[in-house]
Amino acid sequence: EDSNKQLTIEIMDVNVPQYLERFNLVTRGNENQIYLAEFHQWGDNFRKNLLRTMASNLTSMLGTNDIGTPINRTMSTPDYRVQIHIEQFERNYDGHVSLIARWQVSTGSSSRSVNTHKAELTSSSTYAMNEYENIVSAMKDLFGQLSGLIADSIIAIEGESE
Repeated sequence: EDSNKQLTIEIMDVNVPQYLERFNLVTRGNENQIYLAEFHQWGDNFRKNLLRTMASNLTSMLGTNDIGTPINRTMSTPDYRVQIHIEQFERNYDGHVSLIARWQVSTGSSSRSVNTHKAELTSSSTYAMNEYENIVSAMKDLFGQLSGLIADSIIAIEGESE
């Protein structure tokens, strides 16, 4: 097989809980209380932002330019399809930023689910509720880690199929 062939990946979607589907930054006061930052907002719809970032991260991590999303479809038949479900992604009531996510990787040809994975990632530092810049920075780091785990899961499947 041609080892120079670029993988084609289609990110089917990044699902986020409804309470995160907004422009405002969300933090938790206690387990059941969420707060919306009045003056600290994402530059774009949060889910679209995550989709674009994941596509960009996987592009560099997998060395491919052919990554499709619901926003930016690929014309190629994907080698792999990835469906991502974010269960939690905010500053938690304990001050840590946490990202809990599941993802499925399926082969493009058959669309059968190949692997389901779960990650529970937590920032090493804690942040006050109003430390928005640091919270966002920690969120970027955790999302980068998640991107790496997803890339690794694709590389592992690709390795098995060779």
